[in-house]
Amino acid sequence: MKAIIYYSLSGRTKEELEKRYEGDFYRLKGKIKIPRNYWVQMALLGYASTFNKRNKYDPINIDLDKYDEIVLGSPVWAFTFNPILKRFLKDHPFKNKKISILITHEGGPRKTLKHFDKYIDKSNTIEEKIEIKRGSSYTEVYLKEKRKRKKKKKWLKSLFSFGMMLVLFIIVYPFHRCFYLLLWLIDFQFDRKSDYFPSSIEPIRIS
Repeated sequence: MKAIIYYSLSGRTKEELEKRYEGDFYRLKGKIKIPRNYWVQMALLGYASTFNKRNKYDPINIDLDKYDEIVLGSPVWAFTFNPILKRFLKDHPFKNKKISILITHEGGPRKTLKHFDKYIDKSNTIEEKIEIKRGSSYTEVYLKEKRKRKKKKKWLKSLFSFGMMLVLFIIVYPFHRCFYLLLWLIDFQFDRKSDYFPSSIEPIRIS
C-alpha cells in the first residue's frame, strides 16, 4: 500500500501528486496564519523554512506500519522543503520503506531534494525524486487580490462621488427654490407678469 503525505498551500503540489500517484492521501495543515500581502508571505514563509519555525500542524491519523511505500510532497520555500513536512518526518520516523519525493517550485529548487536525506532514515530506499517547475501561484493570487481591491476601491469612489453630488443637491436645491419663490413674490408685489415664469409666448405680428 502507498501513503502520499504532503503539504500544499496553493494546491499545486497536490495537483501534481494526484496526476502521478494513487493511494491514501494525507494533507498536512499548518497552524500558521498566511498573510494576504505577497511580499509579507514571502518573508514569513522564507523565515519559517530557513529556521524551521512556525511548523506546528494539525494531527493526522496515520499508521505508517501498514504502508510499504511512502510518497512525500512539498513546495520549495527559501530553497528547502516545507518546515511542516520536516516536523512531521521528525515526529513520525519510519524505516525500510520505498520512498518517492516530489517538489514543486518557481525556478529555484537548488539542493531541496538533498535536504530530505537529513530527515529520512538510511534504511529506506529512495525510488525516485521529482522536481516540477510551476508558475508563481502566490503571484497569481496576489495579482488577483490586487485587481479585486482595485475594483472595490473604484466602486467605493463612484459611490462616494454619487453621495457628494446627492448631498450637494440637497443643500443647493432649497436655495434654488427659494430664489424662484423670491422672484415670484417680487413679481406678485408689483402685480405684473414675471419674465422668469412666462405663461405663454406672444405671437409676433407682422404688419
